[in-house]
Amino acid sequence: MVEVGHPPLTVFPCQCTDAPIGRINGASKTLEDTERALEDTLPRPVVSEDAQAQKSYRVVYAVHELMGGDLTKQENIPTRFIGLIALRSLEPTMLALPPDWFPTPKTPYLILELSYQFLPVSWSHGFATESLAAVFTRCRQAKGYWTPLEKVYVRAIVNVPNKASLRVVEKVGLKKLGLFVWEGEEVWMAGRWTGREELSIWGRWLAE
Repeated sequence: MVEVGHPPLTVFPCQCTDAPIGRINGASKTLEDTERALEDTLPRPVVSEDAQAQKSYRVVYAVHELMGGDLTKQENIPTRFIGLIALRSLEPTMLALPPDWFPTPKTPYLILELSYQFLPVSWSHGFATESLAAVFTRCRQAKGYWTPLEKVYVRAIVNVPNKASLRVVEKVGLKKLGLFVWEGEEVWMAGRWTGREELSIWGRWLAE
């Protein structure tokens, strides 16, 4: 668990959550609905040595706001869940981007895709920036987790109209790589149906 911010937040690894979340078909009504909605985000167990040979990386943190109380006794502090942060290694179903936008070091490296979602009650308080910075710091410290790779690069895809999120990724050290225009069959994105979207692509080294 990492504690950051004023008021303080707790950011800690998670495997599942019992907090209902919003999705395309409306807010989840049960824990089972939530688990299905998060199955592509939450870590999956390694079930065999063969699965480990093709290792995928999923780092998921739940963000809670500390609601006062005695900060010296963390077990007694009331909190409220306000968001999720996820880092996932690239998979075939993810958006394919021009490879020349990314670094070309001589040694192999891991590319993770950053995603995050915060409840409206937490917007405009700097919580996303502070918690992302804390997660990046923790991931840099956990070098053994990325074995056998030593270098880790993070990419983020942000809808151009989402000005707040663009400010967040810039504040946590990502650099703009380019503008990608996606076109295809209509999908639900950013609260609306769309068949065309301008996406701002960002990236930075997490470990090198």
